[in-house]
Amino acid sequence: MLLETLLLASLFLLFYSIKVGEFPEVNTIKGFIINMGLPFTSAAIVFFITTLLFMSPFSGALFAVLGWQLPGWTREHFKNQKLKVYKEHTKNFITSAGGLYGAGLVTSEVIRTLAPRFPEPFASEFQSMIARRDLDPQASIPKMLNEIADRYNLSELRAQAAVIASADNAGGPPAAARGSKRLGRALRLRDELIQQRKEATYEPQIASVIVLCILGAGLVLDATIWRDYFKDGGQMALAFSSLLFVVITLMARRAVKVDDID
Repeated sequence: MLLETLLLASLFLLFYSIKVGEFPEVNTIKGFIINMGLPFTSAAIVFFITTLLFMSPFSGALFAVLGWQLPGWTREHFKNQKLKVYKEHTKNFITSAGGLYGAGLVTSEVIRTLAPRFPEPFASEFQSMIARRDLDPQASIPKMLNEIADRYNLSELRAQAAVIASADNAGGPPAAARGSKRLGRALRLRDELIQQRKEATYEPQIASVIVLCILGAGLVLDATIWRDYFKDGGQMALAFSSLLFVVITLMARRAVKVDDID
């Protein structure tokens, strides 16, 4: 039993390394739990369930690869959704700042005016910037904006910081207004191009979902309604179907996923 378990674990790690590639980095206890503990628990649960369902530890090991990936895919989805919201707020900030600069306000006044109008975490970040500026009039607002951009992975805010820094050196509020408005137009054009690229991936996404639904439905029917046909020596047929399903799932995800538009 121990030998079979070690063999299955070796097959799982080999299959994972070939199809997925890198293992998560582990830096802290929290990072270990998130990056290793959750995937391992998910893989173990999926292995147990699918081994019983498909009557083969080999099938269970194959589906455990998807179980390992599931927490990471879920975290990535919610992270991208949160980042999308932050980027939308950043674009609103740039547009609003352009209007306020056009009215003759300086950068500190722009930040002070906009801080109460934005949701968290921007409200707190802008309030913190104002407090630091009040304590130290020499504190660099572009530098503080860059710190926020690094904290939340907002390249748009980094670009706005560069606009403000250039305007502080030459041109003042009028230059900042022109730069902010140009940046806003560039971001809108980028969003339109990104949307076009997303639309171009809709058809392969739909096709891959249809194929996986057909394969998945066939597997479930084989493991339930037609289970008796696979009890005596038919487990390898189920294992082959499981292998096909797992490989197509991983390939489909890689084929339709475009990193710079997710």
